[in-house]
Amino acid sequence: MVAAYYLVVGFDNITNPTNPNASNWPFVQGVLSGDGIPADSDRWNNAQKLTFLGCFLGLGVFFFGFMVVGGNWFIMYLNSKWNGLAPAFQNSVMTITMLILTVGVMIGGHFMKDNEDGRA
Repeated sequence: MVAAYYLVVGFDNITNPTNPNASNWPFVQGVLSGDGIPADSDRWNNAQKLTFLGCFLGLGVFFFGFMVVGGNWFIMYLNSKWNGLAPAFQNSVMTITMLILTVGVMIGGHFMKDNEDGRA
């Protein structure tokens, strides 16, 4: 993760040489030092809700829209010029993976909250 931040900052410094420290570097310093905005469970829960909404919307578009409707009903897999089943499958797998990871973080957060309250 730290390497990704340095890549973002490096890319920004290359593309914006007039003021290289203006945009991303303070953000990276805050993330690395932990001096960012303190964790707030209400904001985190709202972000998880938006993640679920985005994942279900993505699955609706790519899995149902492209793979089910486009692939089966419109026989998209027979078209040699435009066959979007492989990219739709890749996007569906990435979306399902994000949904699984979000659910895992949510479940882990509930376990951590239970342990902080003294319950096992």
